[in-house]
Amino acid sequence: MGSDPECRLTCQYAVEYGAKVKSFLSRVGVPRPVGGSNEGKEFACAACGRTYRHQSSLRSHMRYECGRDRHLACQYCQYRTHQKSNLKAHVIRMHVAEYRSRKASLNTD
Repeated sequence: MGSDPECRLTCQYAVEYGAKVKSFLSRVGVPRPVGGSNEGKEFACAACGRTYRHQSSLRSHMRYECGRDRHLACQYCQYRTHQKSNLKAHVIRMHVAEYRSRKASLNTD
């Protein structure tokens, strides 16, 4: 371990949490190494041509998005999406007051 406090923290975290080191390093602002198995590769959808850096993202696109209608709609505006997590993030980000009042009314019932 180095004498740098950030290095000690990183090394201690690495020992405790193993595989989650990459997410920790990105949170504390350590740049990711250049290169890797997908470096320079793009994965393209054969149906629509969208490209992705990761094959898992392409699989998700093909399973849930490509050629499908955006079936989840925001109750406060015209926003529509394919994924529930995107809708929830949209409501929290764009309709904070409505989201909080609805959540509060559900907790009082």
